[in-house]
Amino acid sequence: MRSDKKTRFLAVALIIIALMALLVTRAGLYLEHIQPPQPADAIVVLMGSAGDRALQAFELYEAGYADRIIMASDYEAAREQFSARGIHLPNNADKMRYLLTELGVADSLITTIPGNVRSTVEEARLLKTWLKQHPDADTILLVTSTYHTRRTAITYRRTLRRLDQPPVLITTVNPHSDFKAKKWWRCRESAKRVAMEFSRLVFFRLSGR
Repeated sequence: MRSDKKTRFLAVALIIIALMALLVTRAGLYLEHIQPPQPADAIVVLMGSAGDRALQAFELYEAGYADRIIMASDYEAAREQFSARGIHLPNNADKMRYLLTELGVADSLITTIPGNVRSTVEEARLLKTWLKQHPDADTILLVTSTYHTRRTAITYRRTLRRLDQPPVLITTVNPHSDFKAKKWWRCRESAKRVAMEFSRLVFFRLSGR
């Protein structure tokens, strides 16, 4: 009798361990919220790694999905102190604009929304303000690194849902992102991103932000 109970307990334990292992290995894939691109009124580039995001934004623009690129002006430590000395300290938005114009996007087609954002939530709030002044923009392509797409989609939809006409939001795959979704635990950088994104998702859910 005891042997049967022990066998059942071990079987259940093995099943639980197997399920947990499956969930852990799929953690990287869960972070990806991928949708096919479609014609939009604007491409919104999130701040962060400038290289892969600038390339994705340019390729969407070049393919004709939208002819306007928007980004938020982000926080850069000590920028004001440098300005006081007559020195311009580039932030991520400056780098993004430079890369996009070098790739061939006309500067007049790039809009930097003034601000001093430090997070995805603040970027979404800044876009919300911009959309109130541009209600014609009803479809937005959100450009970010692939591992950041799920949190981006959740954040922007929650932030923009109270607009009179919330836009359709599309997060597409970033082919230039170096994130290893399927084997994330084998790559130190991918593992760090999984840990970071899940901790921020939990905080976002708990804080209700």
